Amino acid sequence: MSRSLKKYLFFFLLVLFFCLHGAVENYGYLNVYEVIEVAGIILLCMALFFV
Repeated sequence: MSRSLKKYLFFFLLVLFFCLHGAVENYGYLNVYEVIEVAGIILLCMALFFV
């Protein structure tokens, strides 16, 4: 795997970790769609930042 691909995969997994961690920590208060929306916004901002 190339080095740049590992970097992008790391950032994707980092966002996934923090969104899932927040969802598990606040289980019952957050909706699945809210967590997906926040993860999508973060990933979109990161993609714009890297471009």
